[in-house]
Amino acid sequence: MNQAHNILQRKARLLEQWGLRGHAPFRGVPGDIKELMQVFVNRENEVLRAILTLDDGENILVRGMTGIGKTAFIMAVLHQLEQQTQALAQKILPIHIRQFAGGTREDFYRAILYALAKQLGPGNKRAREIVYALTGEQITKGRSRGLSAGIEVQIPQLFAAKSEGEIGGEQSKALTIGYPEHFVDELLSIAAKKYQRVIFAVDDLERVPNQGSIKAMLESTLDLIRDKRCSFILTGRTLTILEDVYASGLDIFNETIPLKPLSAQELRLIAVRTLNLVRRHADEQSVLPFTDEVLEIMASKSFGIPRQFVLLCGKILKIAIENSTEQLNLGAFQKSFEQLQEEVAEKDVPPDIRRILYLGLQQGGFSISKDAELDQVFDVLGVTTLRQFVDFADNLVQQDLLQRFTDHRGEVLYRLAPGVERLAQSGSE
Repeated sequence: MNQAHNILQRKARLLEQWGLRGHAPFRGVPGDIKELMQVFVNRENEVLRAILTLDDGENILVRGMTGIGKTAFIMAVLHQLEQQTQALAQKILPIHIRQFAGGTREDFYRAILYALAKQLGPGNKRAREIVYALTGEQITKGRSRGLSAGIEVQIPQLFAAKSEGEIGGEQSKALTIGYPEHFVDELLSIAAKKYQRVIFAVDDLERVPNQGSIKAMLESTLDLIRDKRCSFILTGRTLTILEDVYASGLDIFNETIPLKPLSAQELRLIAVRTLNLVRRHADEQSVLPFTDEVLEIMASKSFGIPRQFVLLCGKILKIAIENSTEQLNLGAFQKSFEQLQEEVAEKDVPPDIRRILYLGLQQGGFSISKDAELDQVFDVLGVTTLRQFVDFADNLVQQDLLQRFTDHRGEVLYRLAPGVERLAQSGSE
């Protein structure tokens, strides 16, 4: 208990010394939209294109590597679009769907139905009935909650149809959702009486286990995707099945918006604004407790990927607090980064993954171009196709062991995530 007491005392003292309040920053994408808008950096042109496209009732595909900021981007777009339409005395209904893991026409329709019904539920009895029929969840009357961090949709729960019961203390009609298309159409008609347009942002399609199913799913839901009462903004990683859909001429997406890596100066601005979220007195110039030199090094290690940069800042800051480091200058950063590598190396990582990481360290990463030399990697993994390797590498990206990005020639590369170097070296044994 004394040790825990001491660490909390040291944390409180350091935060006070750094002019920070409450808690250490750099804890991922802010869930609060106001905080997100305070740290959102340099996507003005892309946001402008997205707003104009959605306002015209058209659909958008946002492409970019894992961690590039696709979720933050669509949240910013929806927020700004909602603000601007309100200024024109118009109303839109933005719905952000996260963690979609389905892959069939029915999965897609049920996810859209659930999200739409949940958003309309506080003010509409029919929508409350549908939510209850899908999940057994009861929604009380009131005002819609508006744009939030996103509605997480778990596909299995949407098949647990209810057959009877009161909903929120009111006598309601029992529903069986056999054909969700009918109910989606009904709720869109209800929404059209109040809103100029419903905008669905379906995030994280790259996480769908069977990427090959996405194209078939979208092709089979063209009637909804082309419905003039709603627009869609979907996110997908560069060079996934979504790119094939865009290029296939199905007229699913009217605009594709690629998100590029940020510069070191732009990442520095993210750090400044993130620190200002908890700084007692905001300072657009201060990077304390870091130094500009340290931030530049961390930006370089992150290859312009915001998520990796924020994660690295958070990890280094936590280690600094543990070690009572008052300022993260170059020497302190190097010691902290060494400790980070040691902690990562102690993780329970299988030998074959350690070996792959070692090969990545020796080769400076992996390219998935046609002429890439991946024979050793294929032998270690026991795979025979580039697609199998990409699936494996993407899994390591999700575990923050690799970073995936696109170079200036448009080739997709995988490199070690910051702090993984020591772990990779253990794969040489």
